[in-house]
Parts: sequence; C-alpha cells; structure tokens
Amino acid sequence: NYSYLYEQFAGLEQIEMLSRPLDSDGDYVPFGLTLLAEDRDGLYRHLVQRNIIPEIQWILPLEYYEPGEDAVYLSEHNLMLQCDQRYDLSQMKYVAEVIREYYECALVYNN
Repeated sequence: NYSYLYEQFAGLEQIEMLSRPLDSDGDYVPFGLTLLAEDRDGLYRHLVQRNIIPEIQWILPLEYYEPGEDAVYLSEHNLMLQCDQRYDLSQMKYVAEVIREYYECALVYNN
C-alpha cells in the first residue's frame, strides 16, 4: 500500500513527499505516507468529503514556545495518508484517484 501510494504521488508536482521509498530489504512497514501540500486544508476537506480521513501531524503547541519558520511550515502543510494492513489495493487506488481529482479540478478552476 505504501509503495503504491508513493509511486502514485512521486511525480505529482502539487505535493512534496516527506516520506521516503521503502528500502529494498523491507525491514519496516510504515502505517502512513506523509506529504506536504500547499493547500493542505482544502485537500483535507476534499478527502474527508469522500470518506478518506487523513491525519494532520505536527500540530505545534504554540502556548509553550515560538517555533522556527521550518517547523511552522511543516505544521501547516503536512498530511499523512493511512496505508496500513487494514486497507487493500482497491482502497489505495481510490485514495490516489481522489487526490488526483482534487488537483485536476483545481487546475481546471484556475485556468
């Protein structure tokens, strides 16, 4: 699941992959694929409306300290897609289609 999603999004210029490809030894299996999206909140709403519930990682506790610029950017743009063993390939294909749909609609809307 992870490798499938990684391959689907590796060439999508609207998002940046925070996660890395799996190593060839297969020593670990991540539960989610983390990415950065400029319009993270819009993408999040789009996914939720289609019954895909991603996670927002790295919410900063601003009441305790003033984070650096990089930490703020990561906090405001990250999204993790679940891809663990609960899901099958058809569900990962659906996730990929929904994300591509979001960016295709945005491209049409902006032109």
